[in-house]
Amino acid sequence: MGETVASCRATGAVLGLSGGLDSAVTAAICARACETTAFIMPDSDVTPAVETADALRVAEGLGIAHRTVDIAPIARELARHAGGGRRALGNARARIRMCLLYHHANAERAIVAGTSDRSESLIGYFTKHGDGAADVLPIASLYKSQVRGMAAHLGLPEDIAKKRSAPHLWEGHDAEGELGMAYDEIDAALHCIVDLRMGDAEASRASGVAEAAVARVRAMREASAHKRRPAPGACGP
Repeated sequence: MGETVASCRATGAVLGLSGGLDSAVTAAICARACETTAFIMPDSDVTPAVETADALRVAEGLGIAHRTVDIAPIARELARHAGGGRRALGNARARIRMCLLYHHANAERAIVAGTSDRSESLIGYFTKHGDGAADVLPIASLYKSQVRGMAAHLGLPEDIAKKRSAPHLWEGHDAEGELGMAYDEIDAALHCIVDLRMGDAEASRASGVAEAAVARVRAMREASAHKRRPAPGACGP
């Protein structure tokens, strides 16, 4: 992480701190490597107050600079002018946060540290050009279950390490509820599919995850491939 900052001739790193597991671990890694600023960006219309309180607790525990910006007024204006349903506005919230992070990074000559883990990246569970936008991804090689272990290793609060994943892009938004699977199942299936290159039946036998669930994970990975690729250039004459 420190080498990345130095190679970019940056002053440090900036990241979004939500109060959840992934952002807390990313913040702890950055804090050990470079000057770090955390932006806590709730939308007071949908973000539970406890999430903001947890983010503040993590930032203060790590001793890093932090700012809190309520994005609700921005999201309301966007919805007023552009409309859109729940999912579109939820993804817009992620992109508003990205804009704020890059605005600060540009002003302070910092780089943006992303908070996506390997599980989320491989199944495309992130907003394209939102939380998926970053200059460095410190935990991108770790599955969600490994991130939980890293949280304990880094001395983060136990309740943060065990917290259920919830993006809160809309009211009541819960990751495993939306995905329809537990992360332990997703991680086990991904390890067999991606790391061990197994077919669905073999992966099911090796992981103990139902074959239909393995197929579902594979389908999520394939459907989200465009999120992990650079945009294609124009083709044809």
